[in-house]
Amino acid sequence: MLKRTPLYDAEQAMNAHFTEFAGWKMPLYYSSIIKEHMAVRTSVGIFDISHLGKLFIKGQGATALMQCLIASDIEKVAVGCGTYAIYCNENGGVLDDEIVYRLGPDEYLAVPNAARTEFIKTWAAGHAPETVTITNRTPELCLLALQGPESDTILKNVFHENPASYKRYAVRHVVVNGYEYTVMKSGYTGENGYEIIAAPKGARYAWDALLGSGVTPCGLGARDTLRLEMGYMLYGHELTPAITPLEARLERLVAFDKGDFIGREALLEQKREGIDKRLIGFVMDEGIARDGSTILDKVNFDEIGWVTSGGYSPVLQAGIGLGYIKSEFYQIGLAIYLRVRDKLLQGHLAERPFIYTPKTRITQEKAS
Repeated sequence: MLKRTPLYDAEQAMNAHFTEFAGWKMPLYYSSIIKEHMAVRTSVGIFDISHLGKLFIKGQGATALMQCLIASDIEKVAVGCGTYAIYCNENGGVLDDEIVYRLGPDEYLAVPNAARTEFIKTWAAGHAPETVTITNRTPELCLLALQGPESDTILKNVFHENPASYKRYAVRHVVVNGYEYTVMKSGYTGENGYEIIAAPKGARYAWDALLGSGVTPCGLGARDTLRLEMGYMLYGHELTPAITPLEARLERLVAFDKGDFIGREALLEQKREGIDKRLIGFVMDEGIARDGSTILDKVNFDEIGWVTSGGYSPVLQAGIGLGYIKSEFYQIGLAIYLRVRDKLLQGHLAERPFIYTPKTRITQEKAS
């Protein structure tokens, strides 16, 4: 039987259209995927993402454990902040990508992908000393995502918080109307936003208050088109145990200089020998590519890669996607063919993100 979030009854009463995802019955959309997508791009939306994992890792040695498990340097993350991190296996393949928050010197909150929560808990427990406890609180806690350019205003009005006090990946404990919340400045849409953990009664209070403030309810359909426009990876598609972070162009998450961690030697060897495939983004000249479509060289019609995510961009009003190609073909603007079922469709390699939001534009300017 599919799992349901504590907000299921409220969502059903709103005539949500549900879908199965990672063993959960989740809202796909309420009105339409494109309307909800554009609401997040232009105003603000709220998602129920309670299916995502909530692992609490605590005790003497927890920091050393996280240094062993993830590729980035967790000791550089201050208490009250978080970081986007990846777990690798001994071969350097990606076991999961997730945000890890540092709640104390030896206390962490990890938010794994829904389908990877039990695996990561077991994986971490297998490497943990007896002094560290790992608790999966996913069944008892809700997680909401408030996303969009107006999310600061909503946070201030509903949660009485000062948005300016939240840097990226900041985490705060907040009490509103007697309910406790963990508020984190993060998201998966490319827009400014927050993710909020609460017990079911607090989550229902927040859900009703947010909707009463004019926030648009959004389903997983819009969440996927929003992440795809930003070129964000989805575990099971762009990231798998057979793909390394170097191939996924996530070397910035690998701290080779911090010392040993699981997968370090394999990644160093791959870096020395060279990377034979790379993650790419593409824009279709026509049609829409789907997962598993073959990517062909337009000159010789040779197979050079495959599509890992394909869909429609409501902002660009065109097909977009992600995939892997042989490294020698990586060139922005390169014309390609995609074999979609029995048709050949044209497209070209493109920079990610496919669109720029005010948030990403500021990030790009700081990086340049």
